[in-house]
Amino acid sequence: MKIKLICFLIIVVALSALVYVVYFDEKEDTGSLQVHAISGFDIYVDNELRGKTIKEDSGLILEDLPAGTHEVRVEKKDLEPQCYKIVITPSKKAEITLTSFVSKRESQNIPLENVKEILYYTPEDKQVVISMQKKYAGKALVNSEDMQMVYIVPGSFFIESKGEENAKDVVKHKLTISKPFMISKYEVTQKQYQDVMSYNPSHFVSDNNPVEKVSWNDAVTFCKTLTNRERKSGKLPIGYEYRLPTEAEWEYVASCGDREKYKYSGSSELDLVGWFKNNSEDSTHPVGLKTPNDWNVYDMSGNVWEWCQDWHNEYPSEDLTDPKGASSGTTRVVRGGSWYNSSWFCGNAYRFWFNPSFKYFNLGFRVCLSEEEKDQ
Repeated sequence: MKIKLICFLIIVVALSALVYVVYFDEKEDTGSLQVHAISGFDIYVDNELRGKTIKEDSGLILEDLPAGTHEVRVEKKDLEPQCYKIVITPSKKAEITLTSFVSKRESQNIPLENVKEILYYTPEDKQVVISMQKKYAGKALVNSEDMQMVYIVPGSFFIESKGEENAKDVVKHKLTISKPFMISKYEVTQKQYQDVMSYNPSHFVSDNNPVEKVSWNDAVTFCKTLTNRERKSGKLPIGYEYRLPTEAEWEYVASCGDREKYKYSGSSELDLVGWFKNNSEDSTHPVGLKTPNDWNVYDMSGNVWEWCQDWHNEYPSEDLTDPKGASSGTTRVVRGGSWYNSSWFCGNAYRFWFNPSFKYFNLGFRVCLSEEEKDQ
């Protein structure tokens, strides 16, 4: 009896050892891959769909990938696919982090000389205006500084303010942009600023990064200098000018006319559309690397704060058309947040302000092109 028991135990131990060896031999020949990305990306390994990223799970972890070299492709709607070659080492984890995204959407460029036709406006002939909107929506005008200006269709959007009787009450007010205008597709770059102003004030020096360490006064001077230059070259007709966007125009473009659709400009997931504290690695980045908003305008959330034309004051508490802000003040509005800030500051609705002479390494601007204001 003892001999049978001993034999049985020997067999059990031998089988256990065999299972252990087979299991861990297989494990030693495999590794894992973690893809760090926001939700909604399809992950292909060697052309086989292996899963979709989920934000709450810090992307996607793929276990038991065979050791060796693999082709990984990451795809999402409206974005160019990204391809990687990775090496899986036995019992170790490889990682891919997605921070930059390139849109599949392209603008058709049109010459600056067409600006009169593009920005034609008359309230008496709505059919002509609608025709122009259909013709130029989504296209970009390019000036002599290779600055792409995106056509913006007139329209309205709603903002919120607290009720006077009860601070918890939220009152909606309609702001209307009545005339077409154009806004730069990207923040003004260091190369563009250098070409126009003959110097580069930036801390993070790189041609295609947004210019920073510019005051509101500097930004206004840039706009005036660029306007005079384009007029002298015969490309910009008299009666049209480059300027800073009004605060209402800025938010209209950032939210694409719908403040409730996304928290940030183009998405409710900031990592997809903007550089901020969590992904910037403490620096600005070249313009246009993130996903644009629905109107094909980039970087309105994050990278650098953007100066607006307005003096800072309480936001409108009534329906208004083409608001220009307060008639005087001590500080000017900035919007959009920056690489230096947390996500809280990068929302479409967040407002901040600085003295017009203030400069910092997270403060830049973009420009508008429109008919010249007669009352300025």
